[in-house]
Amino acid sequence: GAYAELFDTAILDAFDTMTKYHKENRIYFEGWKSNECWRVNRKVVLPYHVELWDSGSFHLRYGNEPALTDIDRALCVVMNQRFDRILTVSQALRDAFAQQAGPGRTTSTFFEVRYFKKGTIHLQFLDEDVWKHFNYRAAKARNWLPPGTPAPKSRAESVVPEPTPEPSQPYIQMQVALV
Repeated sequence: GAYAELFDTAILDAFDTMTKYHKENRIYFEGWKSNECWRVNRKVVLPYHVELWDSGSFHLRYGNEPALTDIDRALCVVMNQRFDRILTVSQALRDAFAQQAGPGRTTSTFFEVRYFKKGTIHLQFLDEDVWKHFNYRAAKARNWLPPGTPAPKSRAESVVPEPTPEPSQPYIQMQVALV
């Protein structure tokens, strides 16, 4: 319905933001026979997002915060998380700017973030599952996937750890139901 279309638009806008600046931000989708299917790299470089003022302090460059917020919102949609409960890239950067001078790094809910004097920020996905699901949803919204391509499995779905028995209790086989 309408909500699904809005969510897909948000995901595609974030995808475009993360891939439009540098060809290094896109990598070939393995197994695809043509060169038409792309995905966001695990590390994304975004130029002109921070600036170093004469005072020696870093700041978010005017007008770029909405794009960073859109990336966070799209990842919340993909991972079914509430936006008001995450640490956004913008907030993580503002917190880091207040605590340290010079180039540095910080962590948001979804990314390790590095920022540099020349104005670039590097976003490195913290969780491979988030990265895979984001790329899958973007490719699906663009109709780049062959029919019947399954969604990527989370590591939690593909690897169910064996329970370890406690000394005072007998060993009981457990099954984990994933919703």
